[in-house]
Amino acid sequence: MKQSHAFSYLIEANLTYEKVEVRNDNSQVMLELNGERKVDGREDHFRWYSEAMRLSSSFVEPKFVRISREDNCEADRLSREAYARFLLHKIGTPRDLLDQR
Repeated sequence: MKQSHAFSYLIEANLTYEKVEVRNDNSQVMLELNGERKVDGREDHFRWYSEAMRLSSSFVEPKFVRISREDNCEADRLSREAYARFLLHKIGTPRDLLDQR
């Protein structure tokens, strides 16, 4: 999930002292992350959940908030922006990639 990529970016940028708020329109996922629902037993889902919880524990006060599907446009935009920054930080700009040839 994109949240894990955003967590990774924030950790690598040494922003773990920041309070983070994860917003998502998936009520099942938010209930699981808040410990209010049993985690889906599928292996890939459990692996994602474990990684999200591991990464979120690096922050001062991680908060998981369910939002309406209509309000998720902003969350989608922010997660895409965080993921793009993560990729730029990890692999560099397209020019950097060309220079490595």
